Amino acid sequence: MATSTEHIVTPVRPSVDTLSSYLAKTTEPIFTKEVLLGGLKAHGRIMYDQEGVDLNWAARYRRREVQASAGYNQGIDSPQTTTRRRASVPWRRFRMSESYGKFERLANRGKARLFDVIGNLSAECVEDFLVSYAKRFFDDGNATGSESLHGFESMFSYSALINAAAKCGAPNDVYGNLYTTLGYYGGDWTADTSDYWPTGSGSVEYGFWSPLIIDTTNTNWVATTKTFPNTWQEALSFAIIFMETNQDTRFDMCLMNPTILGQAKQSLIGTQRFELTQSSELTKMGFRTLSYEGIEVMSQGGVPAGTTYLFRWDNVSLHSMFKQLIDVEEDKDPNDSTTLYYFDNFSNLRFDSPAFFAKLVNIS
Repeated sequence: MATSTEHIVTPVRPSVDTLSSYLAKTTEPIFTKEVLLGGLKAHGRIMYDQEGVDLNWAARYRRREVQASAGYNQGIDSPQTTTRRRASVPWRRFRMSESYGKFERLANRGKARLFDVIGNLSAECVEDFLVSYAKRFFDDGNATGSESLHGFESMFSYSALINAAAKCGAPNDVYGNLYTTLGYYGGDWTADTSDYWPTGSGSVEYGFWSPLIIDTTNTNWVATTKTFPNTWQEALSFAIIFMETNQDTRFDMCLMNPTILGQAKQSLIGTQRFELTQSSELTKMGFRTLSYEGIEVMSQGGVPAGTTYLFRWDNVSLHSMFKQLIDVEEDKDPNDSTTLYYFDNFSNLRFDSPAFFAKLVNIS
């Protein structure tokens, strides 16, 4: 029966308005089951009705520099400075189909009906679609043969530590067709003594597309035992300081793998503790979130083992080509009067720049 559903994707067939309206209402409570999906919804970061062959945006990678002048009569060059580069990710498609037969429709009615299979079919399919879809938010869309979203792992590849003195890994990914490698687009950097990037200062283009990938087991942490329960607070503070210093922004979300969130909580017993977030866009949707140094902390299944992501909601968005996240078509198989449902979307995530994101992970 699955093969017979293919004809419903024919472009000339319109989506069914009544089903689309129903789905718009159905999806609202389902968003609250997935942290990332719910957070994007709560912060208005899901963009609908998008256009274009690809998802494109202009990324700022360079700033103009002032020139010292000894007087009023000196000449000055007036260049036409290129300050942006084009970033692009392809649209990715996800789909699901379902059907019910004429006999099932006749049998599942009246007093004989124990469960309204047909009446609940759309709601169940939408929920299953979104739960499965939300798992893709952490995927590496650049992986060989991948047809998945360009999720968080699409920008966090690293080769090793930058050097023995560094607390960060050396980014070596390609995200949005731009390289995350430090210095790939020019610029220079002078690090603090006995340390390396991101400490010190330099030109914007040196790390404009490079995320912070912080080693939680680094030998340079103060903690005696270099394991996550002992070093995560140092690593988190390091990320906060240098994101504020180099990018003039502050994280508002810390998303952990559930196992290491448990380790973080355990490490605070007897000394301090996480606080419950009193009010935020996520708590308004019904999420229960923790707070640490003003940053909301949560865990979600699907976050890779040993991993913590740090980011601002304003720097990530989900783009859909439809007027809603899932489009639905309904049709009838003329051979046996089977009713066919077809659910799909064309979408992708967009991270404004990897430089606004950090990952805590065991490198060394």
